[in-house]
Amino acid sequence: MKKIFLTMFAVFISFIQFSIVQAAPDLTFQVYVQREGWTSKTYEGDIAGTTGGGRQLEALKIYCKGIKYSAYVQGSGWKSWVNSGEIAGTTKNDLKMQAIKIQLTGDYARRYDIYYRVYVSNSGWQDWFSNGEATGIDDERRRIEAVQIKIVDKRDNRYDRDDNDRYDRDRYDNDRYNRDRYDRDRYDNDRYNRDRYNRDRYDRDRYDNDRYDRRYSY
Repeated sequence: MKKIFLTMFAVFISFIQFSIVQAAPDLTFQVYVQREGWTSKTYEGDIAGTTGGGRQLEALKIYCKGIKYSAYVQGSGWKSWVNSGEIAGTTKNDLKMQAIKIQLTGDYARRYDIYYRVYVSNSGWQDWFSNGEATGIDDERRRIEAVQIKIVDKRDNRYDRDDNDRYDRDRYDNDRYNRDRYDRDRYDNDRYNRDRYNRDRYDRDRYDNDRYDRRYSY
């Protein structure tokens, strides 16, 4: 009886742990804006910073379970990885944050992907990067002005790729259908024009022959 109870208890604990990991971690973040300081907390999927405001970002703080992140600081390179709530970058030194990389850890990394992108002066939004990849600028004349971060379930990500593949196949089939239809219509039109031309030519020749016959029948 005791063994059955312990087994059931272990199964229950495993279920609870699994259920906890099922839910995506809550994520908020802040950025340090040149001459303005820290922004208010921004929720996952939203934008922190300014776009086209001419203010560089100098530091980043992310609040999330199972996360680490790092910043590349002007003049000193990559800083060490930091964890939730810690500062990546510098403040009050007027040094640009030139690149960032963000990564989930532990069970969250096995279940979720983290995506992020930056807004760069004179270039706009850059492509999305994910799971520890570095994104930023390689030209000190430009600056990062805003950041956007989101967490995506790996299964949803797979479904998105499947949908895109299906869309591409459907688009290819539709283009092929339209090309075939265009070719058939063009062939039919050319054939119709040739038949019409031949009929018109036949009618003209017949008319000429009739006219000739009438002329010499007297």
